[in-house]
Amino acid sequence: FGGPGGRGLGGGDLEQEVFDPQGEFEISGLVAGTWDVTAFAPGYAPSMVQGIEVRNETFTEGVSLELVMGATVTGQVVTATQPPEPIPGATVSLDNSASVSFFDPAEEFVPGQQQRTEPIRVSADEEGRFTLTGVNAGSRLIVAESPGYLQGRVSIDVPVQGNPEPVEVTLRQGGRVIGRVIGQRNREPIAGARVTLPDEGYIEDMAEDLVERGVTTDLEGRFEMLHVPPGNIPLIIEHGDYAEHETRPLGIAEGRETNAGDIFLPEGGSIIGYVFGADQTWVADAGISLSGPNGRDNTRTDELGMFEFDHLAPGQYRVSMSESGGGFGPGGGFGPGGGSGTTLSQTVTVREGEESEVIFSREPGYTLSGRVTDEGQPVEGLQISLSLASEANPAGEGGRASTNGDGLYSIANLSPGTYRVAVSQRQRQRGGVTLRRSEVTIRDGDVTFDIELPRSTVSGAVRNAAGEPVQGARVSVIRDTTPRSIEDLLASGGGPGGGAEQARTNANGQYTLERVQEGEMTLLVRRGNDNYGYQTQQISLGFGEELTGIDFTLGDAATLTGRATASANGQPVTRFYIMLMDASNTPVLQRNVNVDAAGTYVITGLNEGRHTLSAFADGFAPIYNLALTIPGPGAVEQNLAFDAGGTLHVTVQARGGELVDRARVEVLDANGNMLTLPPNRQQEDNFFAEFFTDNFGEATREHLPAGQFTLRVTRDGYYERRELITVPANGRRDVNVRLEPVNTAGN
Repeated sequence: FGGPGGRGLGGGDLEQEVFDPQGEFEISGLVAGTWDVTAFAPGYAPSMVQGIEVRNETFTEGVSLELVMGATVTGQVVTATQPPEPIPGATVSLDNSASVSFFDPAEEFVPGQQQRTEPIRVSADEEGRFTLTGVNAGSRLIVAESPGYLQGRVSIDVPVQGNPEPVEVTLRQGGRVIGRVIGQRNREPIAGARVTLPDEGYIEDMAEDLVERGVTTDLEGRFEMLHVPPGNIPLIIEHGDYAEHETRPLGIAEGRETNAGDIFLPEGGSIIGYVFGADQTWVADAGISLSGPNGRDNTRTDELGMFEFDHLAPGQYRVSMSESGGGFGPGGGFGPGGGSGTTLSQTVTVREGEESEVIFSREPGYTLSGRVTDEGQPVEGLQISLSLASEANPAGEGGRASTNGDGLYSIANLSPGTYRVAVSQRQRQRGGVTLRRSEVTIRDGDVTFDIELPRSTVSGAVRNAAGEPVQGARVSVIRDTTPRSIEDLLASGGGPGGGAEQARTNANGQYTLERVQEGEMTLLVRRGNDNYGYQTQQISLGFGEELTGIDFTLGDAATLTGRATASANGQPVTRFYIMLMDASNTPVLQRNVNVDAAGTYVITGLNEGRHTLSAFADGFAPIYNLALTIPGPGAVEQNLAFDAGGTLHVTVQARGGELVDRARVEVLDANGNMLTLPPNRQQEDNFFAEFFTDNFGEATREHLPAGQFTLRVTRDGYYERRELITVPANGRRDVNVRLEPVNTAGN
């Protein structure tokens, strides 16, 4: 039972098991309001009835939920050899999750939706054949495992009525990788180093036990890894006395041996830092976070305001300091779970064998405070997040706070500037839901900024071409369709499914978007990985407006397929991130795409028409703005070949030769748009526009596409500088930029 609280702030639902042989149920003690009732049972698809009105001291009856029997899935588990051979005794499992929202593994998790997991597990017979019964309709993932083989996975679409076609699951043995780990400085073998693959637990066909343990080098520094998935995969080397190191991607082939050779492990450098308060005294217990080539780490300052990170791999790191204070309760908080504070960030370069110093000094600043209300009533427990919106300053500078029982928040010690404000609600599931976004400017004094939560609604229905309701379609709000980089879309929540402004259709194909922020927007409807395409519609919404009858019709889908490989060796990439824009520049698809061992990828749920495709694979240069025309329903082939790309190293100096830190460096394409930089496993910030010079006035970015670009460099107090540059393929370009101060430059 999803009750009135589940639709608004606070959440609320009830459960009851039904033991009556006639399937009848009764529940008492419900609060008055509108309730949704959903029935779940093993072997059946879930059934839901929405909008049941419950009144005080009134008995509501006649609620009927009809469950449909699940489907039967048959198949066979075979080897990757030619011809394939059956694998008897293989374990075959299927996650038979049932959900009100029909959770789609290829899409983002929908916060606040109820999930029921009833896995089905069987063993294959002597001919490798298996039968799974009672499978719920929707997108399902079949997983097969057998000792000595990599995990095999196949996604299927189970129809509401009838059974799907038989499935063949192929298990591979993978490749063998050998090598030796040696100290970079002393050239001595390193025993006890841990060798693993990146994204432990994420590579889909990785055997679970291998992922958990990795392998350890012997006394001679040698190692052997078995059952490594085919593809271009780097190795991660870790040892307590050395910096973590990631090798170049290795081309792993099925049934073959790959020699990684000698891998030299650096001892690394270190970062030592200090935090001063507004009164120039040491700040103890300040939170310090680090992100860079070594991944992410956290620490706190000691009683002297000092912190340190050691054995860091050479490269650029982002160091952020979070300082509490300025709240209404003890210690600057608002009670349990509350708190407020400001954040400062710096970019630091670590060099082998050297110590880099970072100093955070908090100048006396201003305070942003206010009250958050919902229909005039204060809301407790919401998180207020600030980030400096100025392009001339590194992102991450800002602060956060939680509202107290009176809906009040306060964030102190803020520098002048324009800040992005996000109001979020925590969820029992992962992450939170953003309820409102806005901007506020702080100039020369404290600012009071009250926030009223949005309460506009949009509702309608989604049907197919035959006029039948489409259940489980996701309706998302897109705020801006101007062509922008992916990092801008994600930072603003403009992509599909961002924030709270999304909903799923029920069994009648109906949806309701609640708490929609007013303004101009585009609605995007997609069903996910099935036979439907998508549809968009532009609307305008006023504050508090209830917009009804916004209906959609989903036609037959087109499928995009092909091979995603490295151009250097033809080996498949493990996965890539895709951004697909339609002819109106609306981002209709943004998600990770998995690639199988043969290098094949499949993307369903697309429409006919002109599209623009950008693809990003870890360790490779992105593929930008590839023109793609989909003629109509059916399969369209598009192969993607990823290059390593080039490296850009920029040094920024002032007129007198002084190095300029915290200068913003942007790489622009021919249309003046900033390039999106590829996501990186170890430094997630690479996915965003965080390209700033470090303490040495230097900035380096790898995996840029080869070609001619415009380099734009900006810094507060200096004039903007632009230069035309050429990035070589598989090479490095060094650029020296000289900035002119605003107060001394001539005309």
